[in-house]
Amino acid sequence: MFLEVANAQSFNKAGQILGTSHAKVGRAVRRLEEELGISLIAEAYGRGVKLTPAGKRLARDLAPIDRELAKTLASLTVGRNRA
Repeated sequence: MFLEVANAQSFNKAGQILGTSHAKVGRAVRRLEEELGISLIAEAYGRGVKLTPAGKRLARDLAPIDRELAKTLASLTVGRNRA
């Protein structure tokens, strides 16, 4: 959920994309921050968010992993449909 928030720069937009509430997205990000022991969100303003430097780095480093995972899952789904 964090990566979706980082990309959308909004808890609301991330919730819409993920099909869940902004409150649930916010709780998930807070849990991640607690688990990591770092702040990822510098501030939430209006309907937007600003990432901390650590949040920006995490989002940047996770993006290629997320893309590779999506490709792998898509290829597994295609393979499953052929079997």
